[in-house]
Amino acid sequence: MCGERHVCAFLERVRAEHKTKTLRNYTVAAIKLLDSRLFAIETDPACREKVASMTRVYDVLHRRLAQCDALLAARHGPTSITNAATTALPALDAPQDSDTGSDLV
Repeated sequence: MCGERHVCAFLERVRAEHKTKTLRNYTVAAIKLLDSRLFAIETDPACREKVASMTRVYDVLHRRLAQCDALLAARHGPTSITNAATTALPALDAPQDSDTGSDLV
């Protein structure tokens, strides 16, 4: 798993290609991966900083997923999430806190 900046940069590159459906698929995959990692470490007091960073990434991913779904629904109606679409997306918001330089594991 990468740090916040890496995740946001990757999603920004996909967004720049104007492929909403591709961005949505990557976002869903990242959320699933993050879910499993958070579940594994969230109760470990030694991982408090990692959990906080991963939670910020998780929040960014959920906002991006909501944006993708809204754009797909606006363009193709409610069934659009299952259809391929290409729509420009606004740029990702910068992460609220800067990375400390350490990547998430």
